[in-house]
Order: sequence, then C-alpha cells, then structure tokens
Amino acid sequence: MKAPLLSYFGEPKIVTKLQRCIDEEKSKIWLKGLLGSSFSLASSATIRESKRPHLFIFTDKEQSQYFVNEVESLLNNEVFFYPASYRRAYQFEQTDNANILLRAEVLNKLNNKRNPIIITYSEALSEKVVSRRELKRQTIIIQIGDLHEIEELKEQLLSHHFEKVDFVIEPGQFSIRGGIVDVFSYADEHPYRIDFFDIEVESIRSFNINSQLSIEAKNKINIVPN
Repeated sequence: MKAPLLSYFGEPKIVTKLQRCIDEEKSKIWLKGLLGSSFSLASSATIRESKRPHLFIFTDKEQSQYFVNEVESLLNNEVFFYPASYRRAYQFEQTDNANILLRAEVLNKLNNKRNPIIITYSEALSEKVVSRRELKRQTIIIQIGDLHEIEELKEQLLSHHFEKVDFVIEPGQFSIRGGIVDVFSYADEHPYRIDFFDIEVESIRSFNINSQLSIEAKNKINIVPN
C-alpha cells in the first residue's frame, strides 16, 4: 500500500502551492505554522511523485532521525540517511562502520545519477568526502560473465584495505572458499556472494549474514571501499 497515511488524510493544502514553487525553481521558500509532524506530511506529499533529488538538512542528528522515521512511514520511496562517520560528535578517532556504510551508500547513489531523498544534519555535512572521480576510480565493478582470477581479485580487495576473514560480518571484509568470494561493500546493507566457474563470474547474490540465505540475485555490483 503506497503512503497509507497520506491517502487516508489527504494532502495538506500547502502541497499544491509548494510543488508549484519548486517547479518554478524559486530561490527561497519560507514555511511557517507547521507543527508536530505536519512538516513531514507536507514534505512527503510534495516529493512522493517528484523525479528530482531532494536533500533535507537538520540542525542535529536527533531531529534528522525523527524525520527519517516519519518520511519512511509515509512514502513508498527509498529514503537515505547521511550521518557523520563518528560514534560521538567530533571524536575523530572513533569511527562507526555502520555510519560509514550509510555515507558510502548515499555517495554511491549520487555517483550513479539517481534521484534520491537524502536526509542529513550539519555535522555530517562538515566532513570532507571523496570526489566523484576518485570514488568511481576506487570502485570495483563486477558483473555476471566477467573474467576474474580470484587471486587477483583478492589482491585488489586487499589494496583497497578490505580485511580477509573466515566469515564476513561487517563492511570492509571478504572471505574466499574455493570458487566462492563473499564481500561486504561499504555501500550496501548486505554482503554479496560471488560464485565463479573457473575464472568466470557465474552468479552474484546478496545474502543474510546470520542465516547465510540468499536475498536477491544481481547482474552487476559495485564494491565500494572505505
């Protein structure tokens, strides 16, 4: 069911005017009088049929996470949260792999010219990010039918600072068992299992790290390092 709350209550009256202002590319739009979740309702109704990317910037992490939860419950669209890399504000020595994964996922979507809905906050935007050209250069692209020597793929992953383990459990790890390579990219929620027939990529699928069961078959994947 698509946007059940929006369908039940109807769109706020402000939505038509807001959509028109956005289409006319007004430089500044000032909204006032939106209380509680009314900003989330108005925003979701405005962007749900849009073909453009949308970026929402909040003052702090808590506000942005509330907005993420509300918009995800209102929209059928995929919503991306862009956090800071660190476990605590400005403690630069303590990075969080889960946050790095979310950041890399957003950059990967932008690099592939999608039209994502991105929600973030000022601290997250203050961090420097890799350029689009460098991200593309560092990304390992694998698709069904490609020819890869497993040993060469291993060396490539190690050169990108992936860690070789027995079983992958977090981003930045990979494992090799015969003709099967498991790798956890920083740009995806689940790791990938790549099956080789000799040196040819025979199949690619995402899988659950707990059950080891396949989730979705893929024709092509981007492996993004930290």
